[in-house]
Amino acid sequence: MSDEIKIETAVEEQVATHEMGQPDIEEGKLRHKANNQMDDAAKILEEAGGSISYTQEDQKRLLRKIDLYVALPMCLVYFIQQLDKSSLSFAAVFGIQADANLQGSEYSWLGSVISCAQLVCQPLSSYALIVFPVKYWVVGNMAAWTICLMCTAAAKNFAGLLVCRMFLGAFEATILPSFIFITQMWWIRREQSYRSVAYMIANSFAGILGPLLSYGASRFKWNQFWETYRDPKTYMWAGMWFCAGLPSGGVGQFGGLITKGFGFDQFTTILMQIPTGAIGVVGLLVSIYVTNKIQLRWPVMVAVTLFPIAGAIGLTQVPRDQPGALMACYYIAYMFSCIQSLLVSWCNLNAGGTTKRVVTTATMFAANIVGNIIGPQVYLANQAPYYFTGLYTDIACWCLEVVLCVSMAFYLRHLNKKQAARRLALGLPGEIKDMTIMPPAEAEAYKIELADMVRARGLSMDKFNEFAFDDMTDFENPFFIYVL
Repeated sequence: MSDEIKIETAVEEQVATHEMGQPDIEEGKLRHKANNQMDDAAKILEEAGGSISYTQEDQKRLLRKIDLYVALPMCLVYFIQQLDKSSLSFAAVFGIQADANLQGSEYSWLGSVISCAQLVCQPLSSYALIVFPVKYWVVGNMAAWTICLMCTAAAKNFAGLLVCRMFLGAFEATILPSFIFITQMWWIRREQSYRSVAYMIANSFAGILGPLLSYGASRFKWNQFWETYRDPKTYMWAGMWFCAGLPSGGVGQFGGLITKGFGFDQFTTILMQIPTGAIGVVGLLVSIYVTNKIQLRWPVMVAVTLFPIAGAIGLTQVPRDQPGALMACYYIAYMFSCIQSLLVSWCNLNAGGTTKRVVTTATMFAANIVGNIIGPQVYLANQAPYYFTGLYTDIACWCLEVVLCVSMAFYLRHLNKKQAARRLALGLPGEIKDMTIMPPAEAEAYKIELADMVRARGLSMDKFNEFAFDDMTDFENPFFIYVL
């Protein structure tokens, strides 16, 4: 077999629908659609005569460059952002409540206000991802966020801290949605999971111790916007993100105080937080390995969510005179830090169309923010250091997360059956596999098998390219395969 790969069709990506915007030509001028980066890619392919040949070594070298210049800056930014989010919890251990004269629920509001600001600014951020170049939008927000962070050090009371935290939330609101959008633009499906987990692992590394080139689109597709909110998946994803965000907001804000309540002094409490970062890293690496091995997301999501349920139950039941057992429960519960990362890599694979993907991401992120706002509020000051209301609320959210994951799996299976029926109506094989989540060798072998199946029906593989460069949603494209 030749050591070259020839791109004559987009079969592998079309089976899972790598949606790209097709340029329209009017009076000799190029009119860009919502994702003109994809228009440029289509134009280059057209100028090359419809096919481009490259070796496996070329492909690996290009992937390494993209990882270096795109993934690495995102990891660094996410690492810095998590350091900022953790700083308030660490400051609480050293007595920021007394130093800033915080009363009642004022400390809780310092956690919630950042999420309130993100919720308010989220619509602007989502719209900006459509109409502005991503590189300028993210860099501008990061610069403003950095200034606000420096100003926080000068705050001496609740009012000053509240204002600084509010603006921090406003400028941080765009980071995760932008990174999800960038990931979708630069990597194919089987590569996206690892890159999404990479910057989430950078998030976890913050417990142990950019943005890149992309152009916005010039037009918002309202039909895709409305389809997003007619899609039951949108609300199921939102529910899952809310159930992940509420415990994250609570434990992230009060984790230091919870462990301090086990009887440790201030410095020991801080040191006891170090393993949480390692738990996040190892948990994510194992989870994503198993996910790609079995090529299913939902069983891994359910299994990971069972850990924080068990750990949190232990925190409510183990006697306070057993700090070692309590810390073990706390570390088990900290597997919750993997849930959002796994959700990112699952949700993004199950929506088609540029505008629909962006709006879906914005909706999920908004639900997550609402959870983050509520999370610190259920940890009641008069229940310190036990915080039973907060822990029982977190347990309920994680249990609901499991129910939603299983329900989503059944619903996606139902949608795949409908897609199979649509393909049969076109005279194509109904039951086809998603090559973009397969290892390269397996995908190449299945591509040959699929070509034989199509030829047996008297058709050409070009049929799979019919919508390759159309910016179609998953509802519109019969070749879209939902990932369970």
